[in-house]
Parts: sequence; C-alpha cells; structure tokens
Amino acid sequence: MKSIFAKILAVFVGSLIIAFAGITVTNAVISMTSSSSRQSPPSPPTLRVLLDDASQIYDKEGKPGLEKYIARLERFGVEAPQVTDGAGRSLLTGEDLSALFAPRPLGRPKPGEPIPMTVKTADNKYGMVTVFRPRFRMDPWENMLSYGWILAAVAAMCYLLAFHLASPLVSLRNTLDEFGRGNLTVRTGSKRGDELGELSRSFDRMADRIQTLLGAERRLLQDISHELRSPLARLGFAVELARSSANRDEGLNRIKREAIRLNSMISDLLQVTRVEGDPAALDLHPRALNSLVGELVEEARIEAEARECKLRYYEDQDLTVPVDSELLRRAVGNVLRNAIRHSPDHGAVEITAERSEAGARIVVRDYGAGVPEEATEEIFKPFYRVDTDRNRTAGGTGLGLSIARRAVSAHGGTIQARNANPGLEVTIEIPARNRTSANVTRTVEAPASK
Repeated sequence: MKSIFAKILAVFVGSLIIAFAGITVTNAVISMTSSSSRQSPPSPPTLRVLLDDASQIYDKEGKPGLEKYIARLERFGVEAPQVTDGAGRSLLTGEDLSALFAPRPLGRPKPGEPIPMTVKTADNKYGMVTVFRPRFRMDPWENMLSYGWILAAVAAMCYLLAFHLASPLVSLRNTLDEFGRGNLTVRTGSKRGDELGELSRSFDRMADRIQTLLGAERRLLQDISHELRSPLARLGFAVELARSSANRDEGLNRIKREAIRLNSMISDLLQVTRVEGDPAALDLHPRALNSLVGELVEEARIEAEARECKLRYYEDQDLTVPVDSELLRRAVGNVLRNAIRHSPDHGAVEITAERSEAGARIVVRDYGAGVPEEATEEIFKPFYRVDTDRNRTAGGTGLGLSIARRAVSAHGGTIQARNANPGLEVTIEIPARNRTSANVTRTVEAPASK
C-alpha cells in the first residue's frame, strides 16, 4: 500500500475483524466448556425415587437384580451409583461408604472435583450414593481474562502501525539535524512508497539542489576572485605607469581598457544573477522570433566586418513565440558574438531561426576550430575557457554562454553545443504555445569588408 490513509484504514478494519472473530470464537468456546456446569445435579427427590426402586428390587431379587438395576442407571448417565444398608455399607461390594453421608464443608468445589450426592429411605434401612462431577465453572473475571488475547492482538497491530509511521519520521529528523549541522551529503535514502517516503525523497532532492547551489556558489566565488584579480592587478600597474611614465596618455588608456573590462565582467555577473531569479518574474510577450534574431544579426554586422566574417541568416517568417525579449536577446547575442569571435578570418557564421516540434529553434554555427568533445557541456559553465591558461587574447569574460544557458532555461528551453567539423554548432530550443503556419525562408548576408 502506498498511502498512509490506506494503511491506517487497513489496520483499523483488521482490528475490527480480529475483535469480532475473537469474540465469536471465545463465546463459542465458553459456551461449549460451560455447558456441563449448567447441568443440574440429581435432586434428592429424584435420588429418593431411584433408591425406592432399588430397595424394592433388592428385597425381591437380591444382589443379581440390584446389579442389573445399577447397570441400567449407569447407562442412563448416573455416575457411580451405590446402594447401601442403614450403616452405609455397600450392598454389592461391602465397602464402607458411611463417610460420604457425613455433612460436607461449605465452599466452592474445584473444577472436576467429584461431589457425592446421598439419600436414605425414611426408615434409614437403605441408602444411595452417586457422584456429580462439574467439568468447568467460570466467574465474570475469568470471562474477562478469556477475552484478553483479543486486546493483546489489537494492541500489537496498533504498535506495529505506530512503529511503521514513526520510524521514518525519526530517521528524517536525524537527517535534518545532520544536514543543519553542515553535513550536506547526508540523505534519507528512503524506499517507501507512501507519503512519508515521498516526503523523504523530496528532502533528498532539496538537499541535492542546495548542495549543488552551494557548491556552484563556492566555485563561482573562486572564479570571480581569480577573474577579478588579474584586471585589478593590471589596473594598479597602469596607475603606477601613468604616475611614473612620461607618456601619461598610454597609462590612462590602459586604465580605461581595464575599467571597461571590469565593467563588462560585473555587468555579466549581474546578468547571471537576473536570469537565475524567479522564472515567474519573466516578462513574457508574443514576439516574432525571426525579427528579433534578424535585429541581432544586423547589430553584429560591424563586429563581423572587423573580422572579415560573413553572416548568413536563414529564417522562417512569422515565427512568433512568447519570450522575454531582452533576456532572450542577451542569450542569442552572446552565442552569436561567441561564434564571430571564434570564426577564422574571411570565414562565415550561419544563423537559422526555424520551427521545431517544441516551438522554435535557433541554430548558430561557425567554421572555426571547435572545442574538444568533453568541453561541449563545460563551455556553458561560468568562467570556463577552453584554453587552460585563461588568457584574454580571444576576448570575453567567460560568462556569455553561461548567461545564454540560464536565459534559455528560464524560458523552459534547452541549449546544446556540438562540433560540426569544422566549427561549433549551438542549438537553442524555445517552447511555444502559438505557432503560425507560414513558412517562408529568406537569407540575410552581411558581406565581409573589402
């Protein structure tokens, strides 16, 4: 059962069934075992009638007739009947039974203890002795004890249910205490299928996210400290150079370049913070995605011409999807500038905006050297650079593709990179609810500068 409600209901119903069945069986056993105790012993008038018959038979037929009569009484259920003379001696065996005629002490006989029943004729000439043996007797307290096993069974089921419900809560509490003390690797590892198991697994997922976020934050701080240290050192060097050098303009220009680089890096960090914010804060509006990408292509023409790089743009007309225009503009712009930056001189960058099963697809491909296969995922991490010495000869802050991934993820989309041999191809998928049926393709080309 995968529901706590179902488990509690099952235990409750099972307890009722056990109680009902137990009461029924116990009542039946008590009824069967106590039936003999409800049978009344032979009354003195009955014994007197039997004794009169026996004495008459003995007077007429003697011992043989008395033996037959006693055997007949035993067949009819009279236990151990004996006929005596006036002194209490058995007429058949001669055994002295006079002690049985003495008054009995008061008290309750034990179950199974024989009770002698005696009677004499009016003239005390003959007597009769028989035995009444009660098989079972029970008082109210004994009845209550007979039902005790039912209470024990119900209590055991309730205990098992309580243990079954409390044990995962105790485990979860201990895990929370460990997690609160800073052990971010502790998990419940619950395999239960009920609500408590779901709660434990929800905590495990939350702990995984927190551990990942804190780990990413630590790595981000380390990267930031590394990235800011170099421009700050160069900035300090440029200040000293401007103070001591005769050519102050060169030192001031260098200070300006480092300040611009720091400003760009800080801007990128703020952008990362924004796109990692609340997705509900996105300003989503239907936008012609082909037009938005076309504007970015036009804006990148100057940078492409500086590298004598051609831009080829292929689009589907009326490609409308709900997006945050500024956020998506930043994402696609970063991918496009990254492609231009790594495109060889006199090369080309191809941009495609087309429909897809999910909504819209944007593909940006350059014809550069590409990246190692193991780096196709790493390039979307903050400050990751393929070159291990982390120099800035290629430009950029190492945050562009990271911002792009976060911006696309905020739209519920995906971004992936693959080596196109030659070059790198980055594909962006944006989900859309409303899609138009027009499908007209045109090409926009930014020619290389002469």
